[in-house]
Amino acid sequence: MGVKLYTLDASPAARAAMMALEIFNVPFEKIDVNLGEGEHLTPEYLKKNPMHTVPVLEDGDLILHDSHTILTYLADTYGKDDSWYPKDTKKRALVDQKLFFDSAILYRRGRNISTSVIMEGKKTKEQKHLDLIEEAFGFMEAFLSRTAYIAADHVTIADVSALSSMSSLVNLHKFDEKKYPKTAAWYKKMKSTPYCKKYNDHGEKALHELVTKLLNSWKNPMHTVPVLEDGDLILHDSHTILTYLADTYGKDDSWYPKDIKKRALVDQKLFFDSAILYARGRNITYSVIMEGNKTKEQKHLDLIEEAYGFMEEFLSRTTYIAADHVTIADVSALSSMSSMVNLQKFDESKYPKTAAWYKKMKSTPYCKKYNDHGEKLVIEWLAKLLNS
Repeated sequence: MGVKLYTLDASPAARAAMMALEIFNVPFEKIDVNLGEGEHLTPEYLKKNPMHTVPVLEDGDLILHDSHTILTYLADTYGKDDSWYPKDTKKRALVDQKLFFDSAILYRRGRNISTSVIMEGKKTKEQKHLDLIEEAFGFMEAFLSRTAYIAADHVTIADVSALSSMSSLVNLHKFDEKKYPKTAAWYKKMKSTPYCKKYNDHGEKALHELVTKLLNSWKNPMHTVPVLEDGDLILHDSHTILTYLADTYGKDDSWYPKDIKKRALVDQKLFFDSAILYARGRNITYSVIMEGNKTKEQKHLDLIEEAYGFMEEFLSRTTYIAADHVTIADVSALSSMSSMVNLQKFDESKYPKTAAWYKKMKSTPYCKKYNDHGEKLVIEWLAKLLNS
């Protein structure tokens, strides 16, 4: 019977356990626990962990449900030497001390905010919680002024545990590298490790995005993203955001013409994206992600196919969808199309004008910088859910 880890990528504690498994080269079965679906509250899970938290490690007949204990167990059992968790009682005590520091201070002070936002629906980060995080940064600086790592002059499991918590703390409260130079140097070293890149970075980002989304939801009663703030102005529809940015920051009006007739043609295609392209892609993403459907309904696929036909017709009239030059309507349509082509096979021979337009738009630097990564994440997420 192999090692199993019940986990959630967004959890700092679970990330620490996964990093330790990687460090000690322990093959394991990763079992994602969907808290939103209540999988942590099932009788089977509660039998493993009455506190219904993640992570939970199973190794044969042993079940452990605290990340710090999991790290000490893995180091003792699978470590090739004792550098990560010394057998010398004094050296071990120093590592243990910092594991408890992470549990009681770093992790707990980050959780104060994440719990208040995610579980209690708070729309602001309380200043008292931010002050406690600032104090924790000071504790880290003091420790790292004594040793190169937080418990010794070499890396130990205490650093791994602290890393997972710190990587969330710095997203919850501004971290001043000049004020805490030792901590900044340590954090940079730890973030560059292969185990961090493999098992921490993705979950750190997921938690940060979730908290940010929930904090911003009061600014948008529809609780959708994106939300743009520019001074006292708050906008929560991407199409409106594009028109505002073009009008306010555009160096000329080529992206969004001031000529009323030309502008109307761009607006027409922005509404086309909103009502047709984006909406028809969302039919499928919503049904899979929010409703738990395990197949893409044919009626939704047919609607996407029809949308391809609309695009081909528009692009048979102009080089871009609203003019013979690129406009914000193309940018908006690009983001929707880049998801649609992954949901329903796109036949380039059937839609050659659209294929040529899509190739041009995908080659742009702004697409590569801000669209491609997110497109990949959505598709991977959908594929995982459809195959589950």
